[in-house]
Amino acid sequence: MPHRASVYELGSVTTYYRLDRQNRVLMGGRCPQRDIDGPEQLAFFIRYATRLWPQIEGIKWTHGWSGQLAVTLDHYPHIHEPAPGVLVCLGYNGRGVAMSTAMGPQLAKRTLGGAEAEIDMPITG
Repeated sequence: MPHRASVYELGSVTTYYRLDRQNRVLMGGRCPQRDIDGPEQLAFFIRYATRLWPQIEGIKWTHGWSGQLAVTLDHYPHIHEPAPGVLVCLGYNGRGVAMSTAMGPQLAKRTLGGAEAEIDMPITG
């Protein structure tokens, strides 16, 4: 990563990684959908990082964290309008950064145009 770009891999399990300000590798992607106590519970990432960079075998991983994802049964994001003028977006299925960035202009269009404004996603009650 000579220009410090973030790398995002799309596959059966999405992973991404980048360097922080102290040149430490930060990795992310699918992880346990529960609280974890530390990096030892993220063995997949440690094994994957070692495959990418064999020279890091045996290093001590200092941090690890996880979070909950809103995964929908149909694997599509959803927009709901439970009451007039109240819009709720959810179910980004692990792609929240990209999807929320794309969803913002859609919600703005709907908000500025009112209930009759058409957007690119269906809205359910």
